[in-house]
This record gives sequence, C-alpha cells and structure tokens, in this order.
Amino acid sequence: NATDTPAGEVWQTLCRRWLTPTVPFAAHLALYDHVFATWDERQGPRPAWMPTPDEAGRTNIAALMRARGVADYSALHAWSIADRAGFWEAAIARLGLQFRDPPTRVLDDAAGPEHPRWLPGARYNLVESCLRADPATPAIVSGGPDGSFVTLSYGDLAREVGRVANAL
Repeated sequence: NATDTPAGEVWQTLCRRWLTPTVPFAAHLALYDHVFATWDERQGPRPAWMPTPDEAGRTNIAALMRARGVADYSALHAWSIADRAGFWEAAIARLGLQFRDPPTRVLDDAAGPEHPRWLPGARYNLVESCLRADPATPAIVSGGPDGSFVTLSYGDLAREVGRVANAL
C-alpha cells in the first residue's frame, strides 16, 4: 500500500524516476509539499535530498570514515566527541582548507570544554579555499524553467568573485 511507504522513500522514488530537470520546478515543489504534508517536524526538517548509498559513499564524510577505519555514523560521532581536536584536524585536512596563517593548534580547551577556542591564531579566507579547483571544472550548474542549463566554471566564478571584491 502506497500510504504505508515512508515519505522519504516516496520522495526518493519520485526524484530518481520522474522528477528530471526538464520537469518544471513548480511540479517538483507541489509533489514535495504533497509527499511531506504530514511530516512530523519533531523528527527534523523535511529532507530535500536523500543520497543513495553510492552517493553517500562519495561524500567527504564517507572518505574521512574510510581513512580512519570508522565503521558507521555512530562510531564517527563517538570519535568526534572523544577526540574533538583529532576529529576536526582530520576533517580540515580532508576538506583541504587553506589558512593564510595556520592555527597554533586545532583546539585550545584550557578554559574547559564549555569554552573551547578553535584554531587559535588562524587567519582564514573561505573564498581562497572554495576557489582552489581546476579553473575549467564546473562550479555551478543552474537550470532554467525552460529546461536549459548554464554552467559556470571555477575560473568564471573566480573572475566574478574578483569583480565583486573590486567593486567593494
């Protein structure tokens, strides 16, 4: 019975089988609202995207788990609590964050766990880390209501960011 299928599973099926980029956004939104009409917000916000196991396996968090030999999310969470500095050091390395001035350490918890100082001494520019990819690699792909697509490369994006920065 379709009414017994969890909303998340219904949404995944719709997204994978029928809701292609050529379907107008209004149809996506109407189906989304219908599928999650009875969603209990106490379980968290309605999910917009739910990865397949293959998609989840290609994420940075999955790569971090493999590199550390962490079997599942519960074990990852336990590690992040037991070794906060080690977890964040590994996560920062995995993400390839670039600091103008590196931190003296990842975590200074001398004032106690209630008052941590993260990355003391660091200077960070988010844009520098975000724009490090090959300039020819697609950075943003957007779809129009007519089904057309526009692709902005990292090089294009860097030039646009530069134009905005110079205007400021």
